[in-house]
Amino acid sequence: MSLSTDLGIIIGNNSLFSGLTLLEREKLSNIMHKLKVQKNKTFLPLRIVADTIFIVCRGELSAHIPKKEGADKVVTRTIGAGEIWYGGELKEECDSIEEKISIKSTPRAIVMVLRLSDLFYQIEFRKIYEKIAQNLGTRAIKSSRGTDLAHIYVHSFNQEELNLKIRAMQYFVTTVLLMLCLYIFFLHMMEVFAAYQGTVFPITITFALIALMGCIWMIRSSHLPAAALGLTLTNTRVAVKEALIGAVPLLFMAVLFKFIVVHTIPSFYGDPVLDIHGAFMRQKSIEHYIAAVIGYTLLSVPLQEIVFRGGVQGCLQQIFSGQRNMWRPIVIANIVFATSHIMISPFAAIVIFFPGLYWGWLFARHHNLIGVCLSHAIFGATAFFVIGYYDVLRV
Repeated sequence: MSLSTDLGIIIGNNSLFSGLTLLEREKLSNIMHKLKVQKNKTFLPLRIVADTIFIVCRGELSAHIPKKEGADKVVTRTIGAGEIWYGGELKEECDSIEEKISIKSTPRAIVMVLRLSDLFYQIEFRKIYEKIAQNLGTRAIKSSRGTDLAHIYVHSFNQEELNLKIRAMQYFVTTVLLMLCLYIFFLHMMEVFAAYQGTVFPITITFALIALMGCIWMIRSSHLPAAALGLTLTNTRVAVKEALIGAVPLLFMAVLFKFIVVHTIPSFYGDPVLDIHGAFMRQKSIEHYIAAVIGYTLLSVPLQEIVFRGGVQGCLQQIFSGQRNMWRPIVIANIVFATSHIMISPFAAIVIFFPGLYWGWLFARHHNLIGVCLSHAIFGATAFFVIGYYDVLRV
């Protein structure tokens, strides 16, 4: 029997996961981490496992627990194949010095590890987290510890959710204010540079690097988990697949729009729909053209998505949680995103708003920036460096 089959049977038969739909159980299996533990090896101290659920698929574990009434009194608990153990329950039994607990495998074991914090900080797993927390509370009530531990679970969930909303609001306000200040400074420097140098490429790259370093600093100082801002590998495969599929209709609409422009606006009569030559001539040389493409796809696009989708929309999703509020963060963040392009023209901000809605939806769906960056890079690079949208957007 395969490991995934064993895992599915264990999850389906354990009360800790009761109330989960089949789809939720599959999503839960995908977020778990697999550990292969060699015989008689100590593999995790309690400071790591306090919010962790262990599912022993094969083999056996033994936990050596110093009791609270004396460190010299040690209890050994055995967790066999097919059993599930929650680290938070163990913490209630032991001394406050977390490192005193040791967990070993007796024979060679395969253990699936589920961090509750991984569920809590990702919007799409929040309902699953609530169900598991409720089941943990029920399990605590049935145990000899009574209702105290159940109240701890409920209070912990509510307090963590409140703390997350506060941190998200702080990060959101900081991001918007800092971005506004940098944006005003950037616009002034672009005017100065264009007047003296005839090109804004060097100042654009410099600004992007400064803004990227600012984003990294804000992310680190916010104390928000990376997953809350979309900086995660979870759902990468399906996010990339949908990004590639979604890029096709986006590019089709971009070509169609350019076709309509060159056939309806007199100043564009005779212009080609695909204007690679015009985009190349704007960059003055092949070196500048290649540098512009690379800088846009590898620097500008990730920076925009980290700020607007990860920072602004990610924080708004934490503040306005719930399925009914799904589109509110998308629209608000996208208005900020589109407005940032008003330096090209007001018309550009309006046009860019529409693909931004798709990228916002894609981010809300998977909470992963990789797919969004890929779709944005394909669309933007094609629009600016192949179709030749820059002059169109300046109308």
